[in-house]
Amino acid sequence: MFRVRIDESFEDEADAKTLFDFASKMRAKASNINEGKDNEEIGFVERHECKHNEGFSCPPEIFVKVEVERKIRVIK
Repeated sequence: MFRVRIDESFEDEADAKTLFDFASKMRAKASNINEGKDNEEIGFVERHECKHNEGFSCPPEIFVKVEVERKIRVIK
């Protein structure tokens, strides 16, 4: 298994969206770690507006967050 983490900031929202869209498309090939177990880690891609460059914290709301689809289903 190979893991990729990306945390980049862009001045242009279109650039941020381009990287986000590419990473979101790759989620179909991605998998979660230890899926269905107590120590499960769900893969995700996230895009939000950051205000650190203006001396503020990032807003609590996330613009978009896409999780890797779970491969297992819990059937009750």
